[in-house]
Amino acid sequence: MKNFKNDFPFLQTKKNGNPFIFLDSAATTPKPECVIDALTDAYTKHSAPVHRGIYAAAEETTTLLEKTRKTAAQFFNASSEKEIIFTSGTTESLNLVAFGFFSHQLKKGDQIVISELEHNANVLPWQQIAKKTGATLDYISVTESGDLDYDLLDSIITKKTKVVSIAHASNAIGTLVDINTIIGRAKKVEAFVCIDAAQTAAHMSIDVQDLDIDFLVCSSHKMYGPHGVGILYAKKTTHDQFFPLRFGGGIVLNITHQSASLLSVPTRLEAGTPPIAEIIALKTTLNYITKHRNHIEKNESEVFVHLLTELEKIKKINIIGSAPKLNTVSFTVESYHAHDIATLLDQHNIAVRAGTHCAHLVSQVMNYRSSIRVSIGMYTEKIDIDRFIEVVK
Repeated sequence: MKNFKNDFPFLQTKKNGNPFIFLDSAATTPKPECVIDALTDAYTKHSAPVHRGIYAAAEETTTLLEKTRKTAAQFFNASSEKEIIFTSGTTESLNLVAFGFFSHQLKKGDQIVISELEHNANVLPWQQIAKKTGATLDYISVTESGDLDYDLLDSIITKKTKVVSIAHASNAIGTLVDINTIIGRAKKVEAFVCIDAAQTAAHMSIDVQDLDIDFLVCSSHKMYGPHGVGILYAKKTTHDQFFPLRFGGGIVLNITHQSASLLSVPTRLEAGTPPIAEIIALKTTLNYITKHRNHIEKNESEVFVHLLTELEKIKKINIIGSAPKLNTVSFTVESYHAHDIATLLDQHNIAVRAGTHCAHLVSQVMNYRSSIRVSIGMYTEKIDIDRFIEVVK
């Protein structure tokens, strides 16, 4: 098995002689050296603007950026690179779907469906859209096991449902959602489907055509890529009804004193100068994941099983939810606050997350105020887990 840790400079640091054990991959991921090199190369050699200049350097930079779009389309098996829109991250992508598409589609009496597992970024926009349009916002509930209550889908997703927006996996407690069942139900009532893949895009293959979904969102920085870049997949059939949230340079076909006609998607939704170097480097990230896909999935699966097995042996630990999980587990410790545990772990150079993890609804439903979240990545090894367990004990 390849030792991926050697590819990540950020993980080579030590504190008080202790190796750095990074167990907060659900929040953000370190970058492999090849991505750092690609980012440096882009800033060094390709600092010209994109989509504007007709001189060679500008055209070369534009070509490199558009190659990333093509690579992203291949990564998710989109039917065309035009279905890939670059954003600043998952949060902007979800807001773009909600306000750029559905604020013009929904009306009073329509229904929006999300779940109690969602990150706040997939709750707050829909609350605002419901208020703006008069649509109702309903939730797929979470069971005691931390899974969604699929038995209630038929009564929740009805002919009134116009959009179902669901996280592929919970960022807070790790639950891996059965999106195929939810998509199947949504399609029966001809509802649009948006999948939040922020927690899954780096860890498992996703085929948007096979899933037959309308939107998918994710963030580069959770996929071993640069910060400040997100991907929004939007099926071509949605493009004519998609309106920008930001208006500015590069999106105009023609303009008069009082009105303007806009270019087609994706250009229409990418006003202004994008993070050029970061998008160019994202291509290296996607290729890196693709190259090591089989090793990533095998290594992460083995390490995560080891983590769960060892945690379950500690009596004072309460693991939140027993549903199938993907790379992330949250727990509380009897008589200790999660922030204290995280601080003590940090003294041993072990990084975990403590809190509600920007997912307040699931913390309310699962009845915890603050939990310790442990999330692994492709670089996590069993020896890291053993050290973590030792310190926790």
